Amino acid sequence: MWKPILFSIIFLLGCLLFINITESKNREKIAYEHAKEFVQTKYNEASDLSNAGIRYDVGRNNYAVILEDQNQIRYYIEVKLGQDQNVISINDETSTIKLAN
Repeated sequence: MWKPILFSIIFLLGCLLFINITESKNREKIAYEHAKEFVQTKYNEASDLSNAGIRYDVGRNNYAVILEDQNQIRYYIEVKLGQDQNVISINDETSTIKLAN
């Protein structure tokens, strides 16, 4: 009797985890696309920017996106997305991070 209930609970938790991971990956992709467009516009970069890393900052509720061009120049962009996945703000942290290195 308890085995089908336990199986159902585990199955539902697995589905919720899958949905959460899928949503998270989708938001990362959207943050990357917005950061890429920002760098292309601000720095007149070509469209061949690669993703050098994306991290979600829970405390600041934004994505830290690192983009790299073919000359291995890195751009550090913070993207904050709203619940509807529209951009709330984009901050260029490239000069700040280069000074810290």
